[in-house]
Amino acid sequence: MRRRTCTANRVRWKRYLAGISPVSLKLPSPLTTLRTSEPVTLYPMAGWRSLQGSSVIALQVLNRSADKVILDPLVLKGQFVTATFQHCWLGRASAPEDTTVLYLVTAERPEGAFITEPAMQKAVKGSNRVKK
Repeated sequence: MRRRTCTANRVRWKRYLAGISPVSLKLPSPLTTLRTSEPVTLYPMAGWRSLQGSSVIALQVLNRSADKVILDPLVLKGQFVTATFQHCWLGRASAPEDTTVLYLVTAERPEGAFITEPAMQKAVKGSNRVKK
């Protein structure tokens, strides 16, 4: 069995990069269709777009369970060029290590890479009435 290792690539830019610009994310918060098998919640944080059309999206990942969660980018659902977690695992909920960041690279606009979120049902006026 091949052992997986986690490597956190840390890149820090201290100056403006030509051709990279911030993008406004039009994503729901929290995202529910990206990772349905684990008890984690994902929140959009920031996004960047290149002149070539690819995008990078940063998502906050928060553990909701009392157990440690091992993070595997291969189980993510969507159309991504690549994905990496800043850390390989999350500690139990309320622990200092219960949060990390997921970085996703897409070939198009960020919104097009995700599975469509289930439609929220709107409350219908008068729906609490008893039908006769």
